[in-house]
Amino acid sequence: MAVFATALSIWRREGIGALAAHARLVSLRRLHHAIWDGRFEALESVPTGGYLMQQHLDPSDNTNLEGAREYLPSPRLVVSWILDGLGEDYSRFTFVDFGSGRGRVLLAAAEKPFGAVRGVEFSGRLHAEAECNIADYPADRLGCRDVGSVCIDAAEYPLPDGDCILYFFNPFGADLLDRVVSGALETARSRGTRLILIYYNPVHSAAMAGHAGLRRRPMSLFDRVKLKLLSPYPVVIFELDGSSSE
Repeated sequence: MAVFATALSIWRREGIGALAAHARLVSLRRLHHAIWDGRFEALESVPTGGYLMQQHLDPSDNTNLEGAREYLPSPRLVVSWILDGLGEDYSRFTFVDFGSGRGRVLLAAAEKPFGAVRGVEFSGRLHAEAECNIADYPADRLGCRDVGSVCIDAAEYPLPDGDCILYFFNPFGADLLDRVVSGALETARSRGTRLILIYYNPVHSAAMAGHAGLRRRPMSLFDRVKLKLLSPYPVVIFELDGSSSE
């Protein structure tokens, strides 16, 4: 009944096109869980699936609570596809997931040989669950053993040293996104380091694209088609101007 009520509400508010888009999104999320994500939940101390509303996140700091979004994990395969499509030497980068939740993306990224993998999460509850998942995950599946989660407001998180890949799955609103990206760009410029930003479900892509010196990074035709057909959400990738793929 809840599913029917949601569908009816979307149809009445936004029309049949929006209803079809919602049905596609739900179907793809279920497909990813059935063929891939569900298999990995058996390896997790706390299953990373599910959905939590904003009021259930138990933030350690309420400063930017209004800008936060609900908990909804990224599909693992999509994360892997995006990272593989970058064509980078992972070992040169620290991977940072803003709004890392229970740690699904951290563990997916850690299967690549990154220099380090870091999660930034403002919810004490989700951070604690991520720490359990990181501690108990099978070590033989990890290409990167330096994996950690930090419980902190995203606007206060200091960018790690060296080149970084930042991942955002629509974790917060435009204002907070602008502050986080501004701080990251300022730090990277001052250090002369590379910065790549992955924005999945780019609801506020205009806010990110509006930063001077941040250019849209193209994807291959194969990756664009694969993500268009099989990802529940679109993705855009940006890079700090002056850095280039090798």
